[in-house]
Amino acid sequence: MNTYMAPSMPKESQELIDDIASSVALAAQLDRAKRHSTGSNATDRRREQCRVSQRSFRERKKKEHEGIETTVQSLEEEVQRLEVQKAQLVRCVPLSTILVHQPDFDGGVPTKLVRKYISVFKSGYIPSKRRMSERQEKFIRAIAHEHINYNGSIGVHSILANWERYTNSFASVNMEALSCDVMKTDDGAIVRGVTKSTLKMNRQSINLFFPNCPDCLKPSLVRTIHPTNDRTNDTNLVSRLDKILS
Repeated sequence: MNTYMAPSMPKESQELIDDIASSVALAAQLDRAKRHSTGSNATDRRREQCRVSQRSFRERKKKEHEGIETTVQSLEEEVQRLEVQKAQLVRCVPLSTILVHQPDFDGGVPTKLVRKYISVFKSGYIPSKRRMSERQEKFIRAIAHEHINYNGSIGVHSILANWERYTNSFASVNMEALSCDVMKTDDGAIVRGVTKSTLKMNRQSINLFFPNCPDCLKPSLVRTIHPTNDRTNDTNLVSRLDKILS
């Protein structure tokens, strides 16, 4: 039997083959690493783009919101300016002319202020009731001139002091408006308001106002009517308030 023996490969050739095999494996590994790196970089880029887009969106919305707030504030200021201008123009129109075009004219802002004044003080003025008294004082200071003339006294404090004395003189006070008539003058509007005050009398009240009143007349001292005249200046602030006593 003849036995065939393959010739042995030279050592250098074998090493070359091993090197080539290793190089192919390394190339494949390198290629896989590149693909993985490319995928990771793409993901990172997408994430960064997303963050940039979100930040840009938030900044754009913030600027839009600030722009809307600025516009609203500007419009509110313009409305207030136009309201003042409207009131000034109305004051220049004679009352007779207004009534021709608007027969149901109720007196405008001055009359509304008087009706509001009556409503705010309809139950009197009690400083110990802090919430209500602070609201009343705030209202008076908002509508009245700093040096308002009230029955010969000057200043807002004179109105509040008079209301306090008036309220303390009775067990209870309830005031309602019967009518309000307006007259226009060069200095503004004069409002004549007629109110009805329902006063609950007690012994202190009768002794204070009618010390010599017979007992038989005391039941009649329950109600009285006090007409009042009010004058507003060209800024719609009450500058004079007089009570007409019968």
